[in-house]
Amino acid sequence: MMEAVTAIHAYAEYKPAAKLLARRFGPRSGMLDAKARTREDFAQELRLKAIDVAERFQKRVGFCLPAERRYTYKAMWNRARNWRRDQGRHRFFGVTVDAHEETALGVYQIDEQIAARQVVRVLIEVLGPEDKEIVARLAEANGIISEAWQPESDGVFRTFERRVARIRRVVKKVAAL
Repeated sequence: MMEAVTAIHAYAEYKPAAKLLARRFGPRSGMLDAKARTREDFAQELRLKAIDVAERFQKRVGFCLPAERRYTYKAMWNRARNWRRDQGRHRFFGVTVDAHEETALGVYQIDEQIAARQVVRVLIEVLGPEDKEIVARLAEANGIISEAWQPESDGVFRTFERRVARIRRVVKKVAAL
């Protein structure tokens, strides 16, 4: 798993490139696309993509800053080109919205979000398909095991409780990393 410090560095490192690509390939300023995303949303998505790509590069090749930058910029460029291609296919040009520049937003805590995304990514890799389904049902049931239990597919309730306990232990270990 990529260290949070490295991820935050990558997030800051690729900010200018993300803004440039979002300006070139994203919607015009003050416009929303078909999925209600603005240019800033595209730039944010590109920066998060840069974190994932840099992590993949470091796992495969190791730490090599110039080669990593070329690889990451190319991945960001390809993602931005795909946006433009999708916009052309859907023939949706956007909706103009009024921008309120004087509205101050709260402080954006990116380091907690990066850590949470990495934990979720590891959980997706570690848990099997049935365990993922149980986690989803538990989330819908607000963590109440009896509401998440489905007798026809899960079998005996006590066995289901043990399985949920095992999944919770795995999640706790992954979150502690």
